[in-house]
Amino acid sequence: MTGTMAILREKTIWKRPRVAPVRTDKLNRVEQANVRKALRRLRVEFGSCEKLGVALKKKGDTISRSMRTYGKPTLGMALAIARLTGARIDDVLSGAFLRYGVCPTCGRCDDQSR
Repeated sequence: MTGTMAILREKTIWKRPRVAPVRTDKLNRVEQANVRKALRRLRVEFGSCEKLGVALKKKGDTISRSMRTYGKPTLGMALAIARLTGARIDDVLSGAFLRYGVCPTCGRCDDQSR
């Protein structure tokens, strides 16, 4: 070794590969559908998306977009529903929040569910 240096002939980039972060806050399709049902029922009880948005501390436009078929309600929306209603988050996500025999659109109860 007589003091000679190696010469790089090709450009080498020494970056670590980026690993995408794992998102654990995404809801699956069934959970999203259950949150949409809960939003529809609460919208009927509150009268409009704007009034429900005030109660949930969200924008009315966010509420109406989340209720659409292709809208994607988030875990934060489900948490806001659970806080507002006093239900458990598991009940909101599993659909147990909605009672049997109650119409999710209009909120009407059948005589059998009482």
